[in-house]
Amino acid sequence: MRFVIDNKEFIDALSAVSLKGKWPSGGTTKTETISDFAYIVANDSDNSITLYNANEICACSVKINVDLDMVHIGGESVLDIPKLKKYLKPMKGSVRVTIGEIIKLDTETKSATISSVVSHPSFSMISLVRNIDLEGKGVDNMPTFGKANVPFEAAVMLTSESLQDACKTCDVSNTSRYILHTTSNEDFRISSPEINSEKVVVYPETLGVFGEEAIVELTGEFAHFLKGITTIYLKDDFPVLVTSPNRILVKAPRFEPR
Repeated sequence: MRFVIDNKEFIDALSAVSLKGKWPSGGTTKTETISDFAYIVANDSDNSITLYNANEICACSVKINVDLDMVHIGGESVLDIPKLKKYLKPMKGSVRVTIGEIIKLDTETKSATISSVVSHPSFSMISLVRNIDLEGKGVDNMPTFGKANVPFEAAVMLTSESLQDACKTCDVSNTSRYILHTTSNEDFRISSPEINSEKVVVYPETLGVFGEEAIVELTGEFAHFLKGITTIYLKDDFPVLVTSPNRILVKAPRFEPR
Protein backbone atom coordinates (compact mmCIF):
# COMPACT_ATOMS: atom_id res chain seq x y z
CA MET A 1 0.00 0.00 0.00
CA ARG A 2 1.33 3.44 -0.88
CA PHE A 3 -0.28 6.87 -0.72
CA VAL A 4 0.53 10.54 -0.22
CA ILE A 5 -1.42 12.54 2.36
CA ASP A 6 -1.26 15.84 4.20
CA ASN A 7 0.44 15.21 7.52
CA LYS A 8 -2.03 17.20 9.66
CA GLU A 9 -5.06 15.65 7.95
CA PHE A 10 -3.67 12.17 8.64
CA ILE A 11 -2.97 12.94 12.31
CA ASP A 12 -6.45 14.47 12.76
CA ALA A 13 -8.12 11.38 11.26
CA LEU A 14 -6.08 9.04 13.47
CA SER A 15 -7.04 11.10 16.52
CA ALA A 16 -10.72 11.10 15.51
CA VAL A 17 -11.05 7.31 15.25
CA SER A 18 -9.40 6.92 18.67
CA LEU A 19 -12.63 8.34 20.17
CA LYS A 20 -10.66 9.68 23.10
CA GLY A 21 -12.93 11.10 25.78
CA LYS A 22 -14.81 10.34 28.97
CA TRP A 23 -16.08 6.80 29.47
CA PRO A 24 -17.95 5.35 32.48
CA SER A 25 -15.76 3.79 35.16
CA GLY A 26 -17.55 2.57 38.27
CA GLY A 27 -19.56 5.48 39.64
CA THR A 28 -17.51 8.11 37.82
CA THR A 29 -15.69 8.54 34.46
CA LYS A 30 -12.15 8.34 33.13
CA THR A 31 -10.48 9.41 29.90
CA GLU A 32 -9.95 6.50 27.50
CA THR A 33 -9.87 5.57 23.83
CA ILE A 34 -11.74 2.69 22.18
CA SER A 35 -8.42 1.15 21.07
CA ASP A 36 -4.88 2.13 20.06
CA PHE A 37 -5.23 0.58 16.60
CA ALA A 38 -6.71 1.73 13.31
CA TYR A 39 -7.64 -0.48 10.38
CA ILE A 40 -6.78 1.35 7.17
CA VAL A 41 -8.20 0.75 3.69
CA ALA A 42 -6.62 2.58 0.74
CA ASN A 43 -8.74 2.51 -2.41
CA ASP A 44 -6.93 3.43 -5.61
CA SER A 45 -10.15 3.33 -7.67
CA ASP A 46 -11.55 6.50 -6.04
CA ASN A 47 -8.40 7.90 -4.38
CA SER A 48 -9.73 7.51 -0.87
CA ILE A 49 -8.40 6.35 2.47
CA THR A 50 -10.72 5.08 5.22
CA LEU A 51 -9.65 4.60 8.83
CA TYR A 52 -11.68 2.30 11.10
CA ASN A 53 -11.51 1.63 14.82
CA ALA A 54 -13.67 -0.33 17.25
CA ASN A 55 -14.07 -2.04 20.58
CA GLU A 56 -16.77 -4.43 21.80
CA ILE A 57 -19.53 -1.77 21.93
CA CYS A 58 -18.55 0.86 19.38
CA ALA A 59 -17.12 1.22 15.88
CA CYS A 60 -16.33 4.25 13.73
CA SER A 61 -14.80 5.27 10.42
CA VAL A 62 -13.34 8.39 8.80
CA LYS A 63 -12.98 8.61 5.03
CA ILE A 64 -10.49 10.97 3.40
CA ASN A 65 -11.16 11.94 -0.21
CA VAL A 66 -8.90 14.08 -2.39
CA ASP A 67 -8.97 15.14 -6.03
CA LEU A 68 -5.28 14.42 -6.63
CA ASP A 69 -3.72 11.05 -7.46
CA MET A 70 -3.29 10.24 -3.77
CA VAL A 71 -3.46 6.45 -3.62
CA HIS A 72 -0.78 4.83 -5.76
CA ILE A 73 -1.22 1.26 -4.48
CA GLY A 74 -4.38 0.14 -2.67
CA GLY A 75 -4.62 -2.31 0.18
CA GLU A 76 -5.53 -2.86 3.82
CA SER A 77 -3.47 -2.90 7.00
CA VAL A 78 -3.47 -2.10 10.74
CA LEU A 79 -1.78 0.92 12.33
CA ASP A 80 -0.56 1.60 15.87
CA ILE A 81 -2.18 5.01 16.42
CA PRO A 82 -0.02 6.46 19.25
CA LYS A 83 3.22 5.27 17.65
CA LEU A 84 2.34 6.50 14.17
CA LYS A 85 1.21 9.91 15.45
CA LYS A 86 4.50 10.26 17.37
CA TYR A 87 6.53 9.73 14.19
CA LEU A 88 4.24 11.90 12.05
CA LYS A 89 4.25 14.98 14.29
CA PRO A 90 7.79 16.21 13.40
CA MET A 91 6.95 16.02 9.69
CA LYS A 92 5.24 18.83 7.79
CA GLY A 93 3.20 19.02 4.59
CA SER A 94 2.72 16.02 2.34
CA VAL A 95 3.92 12.64 3.57
CA ARG A 96 4.39 9.56 1.43
CA VAL A 97 3.24 6.51 3.38
CA THR A 98 4.31 3.03 2.31
CA ILE A 99 2.85 0.10 4.25
CA GLY A 100 4.03 -3.48 3.96
CA GLU A 101 5.86 -5.59 6.51
CA ILE A 102 7.08 -2.25 7.84
CA ILE A 103 5.72 1.31 7.56
CA LYS A 104 7.81 3.99 5.87
CA LEU A 105 7.13 7.72 6.15
CA ASP A 106 8.88 10.09 3.74
CA THR A 107 8.89 13.83 3.07
CA GLU A 108 11.37 15.82 0.99
CA THR A 109 13.72 16.17 3.97
CA LYS A 110 12.69 13.55 6.54
CA SER A 111 12.20 9.79 6.67
CA ALA A 112 11.13 7.28 9.31
CA THR A 113 10.53 3.53 9.51
CA ILE A 114 8.31 1.86 12.10
CA SER A 115 6.90 -1.61 12.67
CA SER A 116 3.45 -2.61 11.43
CA VAL A 117 0.65 -4.41 13.32
CA VAL A 118 -0.61 -7.89 12.46
CA SER A 119 -4.34 -7.58 13.28
CA HIS A 120 -7.02 -5.40 14.88
CA PRO A 121 -8.50 -6.77 18.13
CA SER A 122 -12.08 -5.84 17.15
CA PHE A 123 -12.16 -6.67 13.46
CA SER A 124 -15.68 -8.17 13.67
CA MET A 125 -17.09 -4.80 14.82
CA ILE A 126 -15.18 -3.03 12.05
CA SER A 127 -16.80 -5.39 9.55
CA LEU A 128 -20.24 -4.24 10.77
CA VAL A 129 -19.41 -0.64 9.90
CA ARG A 130 -17.87 -1.57 6.56
CA ASN A 131 -21.06 -3.43 5.60
CA ILE A 132 -23.45 -0.55 6.31
CA ASP A 133 -25.05 0.53 3.04
CA LEU A 134 -26.00 4.22 3.04
CA GLU A 135 -26.50 4.47 -0.72
CA GLY A 136 -29.88 6.10 -1.29
CA LYS A 137 -30.63 6.10 2.43
CA GLY A 138 -31.69 9.00 4.61
CA VAL A 139 -34.48 10.32 6.80
CA ASP A 140 -37.09 9.37 4.19
CA ASN A 141 -35.64 5.90 3.57
CA MET A 142 -34.10 4.67 6.80
CA PRO A 143 -30.91 2.59 6.59
CA THR A 144 -30.76 -0.91 8.02
CA PHE A 145 -28.33 -2.55 10.40
CA GLY A 146 -27.06 -6.04 11.19
CA LYS A 147 -27.25 -9.37 9.40
CA ALA A 148 -31.05 -9.24 9.55
CA ASN A 149 -31.10 -5.78 7.90
CA VAL A 150 -33.35 -4.30 10.59
CA PRO A 151 -34.44 -0.76 9.66
CA PHE A 152 -34.11 2.17 12.01
CA GLU A 153 -37.39 3.82 13.03
CA ALA A 154 -36.44 7.43 13.84
CA ALA A 155 -33.92 10.00 12.67
CA VAL A 156 -32.69 13.37 13.90
CA MET A 157 -30.75 15.91 11.85
CA LEU A 158 -28.73 18.60 13.61
CA THR A 159 -25.35 20.27 13.48
CA SER A 160 -22.38 18.62 15.16
CA GLU A 161 -21.97 21.78 17.24
CA SER A 162 -25.52 21.48 18.59
CA LEU A 163 -24.97 17.81 19.46
CA GLN A 164 -21.63 18.52 21.13
CA ASP A 165 -23.10 21.36 23.20
CA ALA A 166 -25.94 19.11 24.42
CA CYS A 167 -23.56 16.31 25.43
CA LYS A 168 -21.15 18.78 27.07
CA THR A 169 -24.07 20.08 29.15
CA CYS A 170 -24.98 16.53 30.21
CA ASP A 171 -21.35 15.93 31.16
CA VAL A 172 -21.73 18.07 34.29
CA SER A 173 -23.33 14.93 35.80
CA ASN A 174 -19.98 13.12 35.27
CA THR A 175 -21.67 9.88 34.16
CA SER A 176 -20.78 9.86 30.43
CA ARG A 177 -24.25 8.41 29.88
CA TYR A 178 -26.61 9.97 27.34
CA ILE A 179 -30.30 9.15 26.87
CA LEU A 180 -31.44 10.03 23.33
CA HIS A 181 -35.20 10.36 22.97
CA THR A 182 -37.36 11.32 20.00
CA THR A 183 -41.08 11.86 20.66
CA SER A 184 -44.26 11.54 18.61
CA ASN A 185 -44.57 15.36 18.42
CA GLU A 186 -41.16 15.60 16.73
CA ASP A 187 -39.20 16.68 19.78
CA PHE A 188 -35.68 15.48 20.50
CA ARG A 189 -33.91 15.57 23.82
CA ILE A 190 -30.64 14.33 25.29
CA SER A 191 -30.48 13.75 29.02
CA SER A 192 -28.30 12.26 31.70
CA PRO A 193 -29.80 9.49 33.86
CA GLU A 194 -31.40 10.59 37.13
CA ILE A 195 -29.10 9.70 40.04
CA ASN A 196 -29.82 10.86 43.59
CA SER A 197 -32.50 13.23 42.24
CA GLU A 198 -29.93 14.89 39.94
CA LYS A 199 -30.52 15.01 36.18
CA VAL A 200 -29.72 17.15 33.13
CA VAL A 201 -32.08 17.51 30.13
CA VAL A 202 -31.21 19.36 26.91
CA TYR A 203 -33.42 20.05 23.88
CA PRO A 204 -30.80 20.76 21.20
CA GLU A 205 -31.72 22.82 18.16
CA THR A 206 -32.42 20.40 15.30
CA LEU A 207 -32.84 20.58 11.54
CA GLY A 208 -35.59 17.97 11.67
CA VAL A 209 -36.97 15.00 13.60
CA PHE A 210 -38.42 12.13 11.56
CA GLY A 211 -40.11 8.78 12.06
CA GLU A 212 -41.45 7.19 15.21
CA GLU A 213 -40.80 7.68 18.91
CA ALA A 214 -37.58 6.02 20.07
CA ILE A 215 -35.37 6.01 23.14
CA VAL A 216 -31.82 4.67 23.53
CA GLU A 217 -29.13 5.17 26.16
CA LEU A 218 -25.49 5.43 25.07
CA THR A 219 -22.28 5.51 27.07
CA GLY A 220 -18.93 7.09 26.36
CA GLU A 221 -17.58 9.65 23.90
CA PHE A 222 -19.29 10.07 20.54
CA ALA A 223 -20.38 13.67 19.92
CA HIS A 224 -16.94 15.18 19.27
CA PHE A 225 -16.27 12.58 16.58
CA LEU A 226 -18.86 14.17 14.27
CA LYS A 227 -18.24 17.16 11.98
CA GLY A 228 -20.86 19.09 10.04
CA ILE A 229 -24.51 18.18 9.45
CA THR A 230 -25.14 15.07 11.54
CA THR A 231 -27.89 12.46 11.33
CA ILE A 232 -28.70 10.16 14.27
CA TYR A 233 -30.69 7.00 13.47
CA LEU A 234 -32.57 5.41 16.35
CA LYS A 235 -34.71 2.42 17.29
CA ASP A 236 -35.76 1.41 20.81
CA ASP A 237 -32.96 -0.47 22.63
CA PHE A 238 -31.09 -0.98 19.35
CA PRO A 239 -27.62 0.08 18.19
CA VAL A 240 -27.44 3.76 17.21
CA LEU A 241 -26.06 4.83 13.83
CA VAL A 242 -24.66 8.37 13.54
CA THR A 243 -23.37 9.88 10.31
CA SER A 244 -21.80 13.14 9.22
CA PRO A 245 -19.87 13.90 6.01
CA ASN A 246 -17.29 11.10 5.54
CA ARG A 247 -17.83 9.85 9.11
CA ILE A 248 -19.82 6.92 10.47
CA LEU A 249 -20.26 5.79 14.07
CA VAL A 250 -22.18 2.83 15.52
CA LYS A 251 -22.76 2.38 19.26
CA ALA A 252 -24.44 -0.44 21.13
CA PRO A 253 -27.19 0.60 23.55
CA ARG A 254 -26.74 0.50 27.31
CA PHE A 255 -29.11 -1.80 29.15
CA GLU A 256 -29.95 -1.39 32.83
CA PRO A 257 -28.77 -4.47 34.76
CA ARG A 258 -31.64 -6.42 36.31
